[in-house]
Amino acid sequence: MRFVIAVFLVASLVSCGPGMNKILKSKDPAFKLKMADQFYAKKKWMKAYTVYEDVIPYYKTTPQFQDIYYKYAYTTFNQKDYANAENLFKTFLESFPNSPRAEEMEYMRAYIFYLQSPKAELDQTNTYKAISNLQTFVNTHPQSVRNRSQPLH
Repeated sequence: MRFVIAVFLVASLVSCGPGMNKILKSKDPAFKLKMADQFYAKKKWMKAYTVYEDVIPYYKTTPQFQDIYYKYAYTTFNQKDYANAENLFKTFLESFPNSPRAEEMEYMRAYIFYLQSPKAELDQTNTYKAISNLQTFVNTHPQSVRNRSQPLH
């Protein structure tokens, strides 16, 4: 029985591989972007992240870059890779300070620090960063719908 399960697992992994290889080896950035967006829509975060990472250099100087980078940042957040996501949200803010999504990115950075806050007896660096960033967010966006009185969870 274990052998059958092992064979099934290996077969399913092998069948997934060529699809990603075909996408990543493609020389068509539009195809890659289409596939990354499909993975993103299907919440296949790791695959979307991998393809976005590969396609970003092709779109850096295009109007689509902001949307691509936004999704790229969220793929890391949705994989719970909070340290990388915080950095990507910060880079988004630095690259697109006047974006309509800037408020959301600022909030997400603060929220990520909150998510990384450890138990009280451990190092509280991320807790202090969360408090500071959330307070800054409240001060700079007093009318935001993200300012609410109920807890985050």
